[in-house]
Amino acid sequence: MSVSSPDRPAPSPVRRWVTAAVTAAAVLATLIVPAPAQAAGGYYYGVYASLFGTRDYHGYVPSSYRPGTPMPLLVALHGCTENDVGFDILSRWSQVAEQRGFIVVFPDQSNLANPATCWNWFLESNQHRGWGEPAIIAGITNRIRSQYTVDARRIYTTGDSAGGDMTNIMADT
Repeated sequence: MSVSSPDRPAPSPVRRWVTAAVTAAAVLATLIVPAPAQAAGGYYYGVYASLFGTRDYHGYVPSSYRPGTPMPLLVALHGCTENDVGFDILSRWSQVAEQRGFIVVFPDQSNLANPATCWNWFLESNQHRGWGEPAIIAGITNRIRSQYTVDARRIYTTGDSAGGDMTNIMADT
C-alpha cells in the first residue's frame, strides 16, 4: 500500500532525512537528560554527551549538603590506565569530601578516545576553551552545577598523570 496519493506526493528524500534526524535527536535527548539530584550523603552517576564526545562520570555529595546553600566543587581527573572509580578509591576524594564538606565529580576518560584511558591533553584540539575534552569536562561541571547548589567561586580541578596535565589546561582555558 502506498502512502502517497495523487493529491499528496511522496515525501522528498530531504524531508525524510530531516524527519529521521529530528526523531533521532529527540530520542537521544531523552537518554542524556541528567537525572534529578539525589539526596545528600551519597554517590551519583551520569553520562554526558556533546558534539565532542560522551563520557561517564560519578561523584559524591556529602551528608552536610543542603539545597540552596552553596558548596565547593572538586573536579578530579584520573591518570592513564585508570578510571573514575579507581581514582576515587585510590585518592579517597569522596571520603575527604564527606569530612570537609564539598561535592566531588570524577569524569571518566573513554577508552575509545584513548586506548590507555589518558586524557588527550597533548592534542592541540584539546587545549582550547569550549573545544574537545575541556568542553566535555566543563559540560560535566555545568551539569553538576545545575543539579546541586555549587559555589561558582569555589570550583577546583585536580588530577594525577594525564589528569594533572588536563587540570593545567582547564586552569588556562
